[in-house]
Amino acid sequence: MTNTESKSKIERPKHIQYRSGKPYVVIRERHDKSRPSKVVWHGPFDSLDDAITFRDQRRKELTEGTARQKSALTLSEYLRVWLTDHTVTKPLKRSTASSYAEKITNYVDPTIGQMTLQAIKPHHLKSWVAELMRAGGSGNKGLSRATVRKVGVIVKAALVAAMDEYDYISVNPAANLKLPTAERGAGSTWTVEEARRFATAAAENRLATLFAVLIATGARRGEVLALTWDDVDLGAGTVMISKSATWVDGVRTVETTKTNKVRVIDVDPATMTALRSHRAQQFQERLQSKDWQENNLVFCRPDGSPLPPDFAYRQFKRLIKKAGVSQIRLHDLRHTHATWLLEAGEQLHVVADRLGHADSSTTSNIYAHVTDRQRRRGAETFRRIMDGS
Repeated sequence: MTNTESKSKIERPKHIQYRSGKPYVVIRERHDKSRPSKVVWHGPFDSLDDAITFRDQRRKELTEGTARQKSALTLSEYLRVWLTDHTVTKPLKRSTASSYAEKITNYVDPTIGQMTLQAIKPHHLKSWVAELMRAGGSGNKGLSRATVRKVGVIVKAALVAAMDEYDYISVNPAANLKLPTAERGAGSTWTVEEARRFATAAAENRLATLFAVLIATGARRGEVLALTWDDVDLGAGTVMISKSATWVDGVRTVETTKTNKVRVIDVDPATMTALRSHRAQQFQERLQSKDWQENNLVFCRPDGSPLPPDFAYRQFKRLIKKAGVSQIRLHDLRHTHATWLLEAGEQLHVVADRLGHADSSTTSNIYAHVTDRQRRRGAETFRRIMDGS
């Protein structure tokens, strides 16, 4: 045997072939006894060692009859199969399913999505997460930690199902995938003075009461837009939050709340007075409208039809500019409500109940900066007691 022949045997172990410099595992396989065997190429692999490891495992599985048939199914194709089934079996709300589909389209399809499901290895997923954080957004800007985590959670859940439920893969490549921790915070808030200035600027706007209810209850925008007059008890001074309105592809859908729970919120007298005035104004609009749509909605268009969330947001931004107060998101009215209550000394579980959080720990995590100040004030109060002051 010549040195060249010896070297060739070392470089080309049994069942290993090369294409474009990359090693492949080439094995004759038969998964159905009624059909003849066929040659199947697996790969490419990053190294010869990886190919040999796969070859040995594959031969063992073929002998034991546990080998999965090679599939050309891509990750993107599989995710759509999984999402369709997951939407029914979970079940997922329409808005949640739409959000999942959007993230798959934006952040999986253009990147790792075209790889075959069975070819994906842990290092592929790790590099994918890093690339999303580096340049995964528009204009090649990095995505936020929160967005990358949300996308990663979707893919991880789908890959668990690919192994445990669909039997497409024998090993979950995302089993040890580390996702960035989303930085949770309460966002921006207004001072009481800013809220008063905004209320003055919004006084003549027909959505003024909507903004007042948002800041007075801490409810989410979709929850307030789903309110009907049956949910408002003007005598008792309460508002019942039991559903949420979302718009998906231009179609309005009313679903349960985020936590699937119903809560009744006590509302301050001034906001209840505003709601009474709002109802009277709405009654006048109904009388004057020639094509009124009776939906019993608390907040709606002048013809009674549902109010799109984007319209409310645009009105909010216009009024902020008019009032000359700091720019915040509409959702930050919820944070403003919670922050005011906590800073005034309200108990954490009471605030959690008003916000509709599943438990107080969620509230504590989001408003840690506020609860930290409360704890420090508690220590100062104890010091004064001990000092007799």
